[in-house]
Amino acid sequence: MKRVIDRFKNKPTIFLILCSLTLICGVPAFIYAIGLSGGASLGAMLPAGAMFVAAIALWIDHGLVNYSHIKLGWVSVIETGILGCLFMFILYMDRSANIYVTNKKQDYLIIIDSPKGLLPAAFKTSWLFSKKYDVHHEQTLYLNQSAFNNFPIQVHSGSGTQSARFGYKPEYKFNWSVYFFGTEGGKDYTDQELDSLISLKMKSR
Repeated sequence: MKRVIDRFKNKPTIFLILCSLTLICGVPAFIYAIGLSGGASLGAMLPAGAMFVAAIALWIDHGLVNYSHIKLGWVSVIETGILGCLFMFILYMDRSANIYVTNKKQDYLIIIDSPKGLLPAAFKTSWLFSKKYDVHHEQTLYLNQSAFNNFPIQVHSGSGTQSARFGYKPEYKFNWSVYFFGTEGGKDYTDQELDSLISLKMKSR
């Protein structure tokens, strides 16, 4: 224990501080999550994964501080670079095409897959690797979804409850999705009602 305290006093590094905090917070979080019933207990995987990464980082930190001839200041620089690369990697893996419905009174948004629809180039860059597109008043949006293979599509609205329904080929002539917001988000639409809604929007195009 004394060696650990001396290490914090004499050779503190970014990995040592951050990883120690991760382990201290991760253990009770893991114990709490593992005690939950049903599928909720799977939430224990998150703190377990974080502690596993923290343990590897502490092992790297131990090697850099005790077995290399690198000065302590440069060790922190190296660790900062590793954290920066990890952050960039997370952003890249979590990239998505985000569609924001800005009209809070809008009840729904229909997205129809079309070869002549919008491409990723029509979206603005967001968080380095993600894409962003604002929908102001449109209730129907045409996307060339094959061009979005590397960008999972996510729809956001500030009007509360949201639900979604999807239709695919060959049952339909094209792939479509409908997102409902606000009071509409809590309704249960029949297939016939959805077909009528989509057909009406297609005719008015």
